[in-house]
Amino acid sequence: MPTPRVSRTAGIKNRATASFLERLAADFAMVSWVGMVSASCLASQHEARFLDLARSLISNLGFFFSTLNEEVILMRKQIQQGFTLIELMIVVAIIGILAAIAIPAYQDYTIRAKFSEVMVIASAARTSIAEYYLSTGNMPASTSEAGINTRAEQSDYIKAIAFATSSNGSTLTYTLDDFGPDTEDKTFIYLVSGDNDGVSVDCKGGDLAAKYRPANCR
Repeated sequence: MPTPRVSRTAGIKNRATASFLERLAADFAMVSWVGMVSASCLASQHEARFLDLARSLISNLGFFFSTLNEEVILMRKQIQQGFTLIELMIVVAIIGILAAIAIPAYQDYTIRAKFSEVMVIASAARTSIAEYYLSTGNMPASTSEAGINTRAEQSDYIKAIAFATSSNGSTLTYTLDDFGPDTEDKTFIYLVSGDNDGVSVDCKGGDLAAKYRPANCR
């Protein structure tokens, strides 16, 4: 009777385990083949071969379950393994660096964005003062002549608006509300002056930090 074919084990990453399974399958096939003929010749020479194969099968089974148990334990350890102390320190350091750089930059950006609303109101007042000067040749003496609004309710970021005219020109002083670090009660002064060449503006006055102002007002 021909020996049955044994299919080759495939798809197993661990080469040692794959080789063992091939040997195990071959031994099991041989035992099955010997078992079929052992009924007629159990007392013959096949009996010794059958017993050897049975012992080999039992030994391989023990090795297989031992190896499988070790692999399961190793997989559990890898799953339960967390971050090392060095990895955690690196993560904390990166977060600290980003916080030290990004948070102040973001705060400055939001304050400049809010202050831009004040600049829009000041620019509208500047335009009214400039039109008055170009029409009359003189700076307006009052807000009614200039046609400007000095009510602080125009913006949530303005606490008060003051208007004054002197020999230097018309001055708009904006007292700011608290809309960020180092902004409460800070002032922004807008000076509009005129001469034979036209109207000029100086927006560098006041004690508001330069980093919050537009580039032309620093």
